[in-house]
Amino acid sequence: MDADIVSAVIKDYRTAPVSDGMRAIFAFIEKVVERPRELSPADAAEVIAAGVSADALREAMYSSFTFATISRFADSFGFTMESDEQRRRLAFMLSTFGYAGIGSVVG
Repeated sequence: MDADIVSAVIKDYRTAPVSDGMRAIFAFIEKVVERPRELSPADAAEVIAAGVSADALREAMYSSFTFATISRFADSFGFTMESDEQRRRLAFMLSTFGYAGIGSVVG
């Protein structure tokens, strides 16, 4: 995804230049994270009505869960990224090797 689009999504996914389906996924994940007790089957139906397949919604949920878990571990162990360059390198390694391959590159 283009860096400008990523920045726009981070700033406010509601106004970012993304598809209605992506906007619906972001809204769903936001609710899962911030107001999980309010979540209902109607929320998933809304995402699917926006043109997102059930499989794509499931993948978004898996990704969200994975990042939330990693963030909690990183916070617990005091892990920080000291620079934007470190973040870019890690993003490149993850996009190139995936999570399964990252251990062989780093470890």
